[in-house]
Amino acid sequence: ASTTVYIDTSYASRCASPELGEKVIRAFGADRVLFGTDCPWDTPASMLAWLDKMALSPEEREKIYSGNARTLARRGQYTGRKNIKDHSFMRLPRFVQQNVMPSGRIG
Repeated sequence: ASTTVYIDTSYASRCASPELGEKVIRAFGADRVLFGTDCPWDTPASMLAWLDKMALSPEEREKIYSGNARTLARRGQYTGRKNIKDHSFMRLPRFVQQNVMPSGRIG
């Protein structure tokens, strides 16, 4: 599989079981999965509850919730900028910052 292909979790809690979702994450590798909700059709709370039902390690969760997006932003995969703070669209929703990330900070 190509290491330049990424998937996200958008809308998955509405159309796939947590068991199937975990199989997909294992098949792609947590290094290539980005947190997404497809809001307003799905919500951060629903997506987090769906992911919580999976047997993912804390390291895998961190990669999915924010680590992979930060890595891509640092590489300049989106706009060529080197500082994630320049990528306002890459900031996680406040809900995720406050409820998932212990420090409440990104980067």
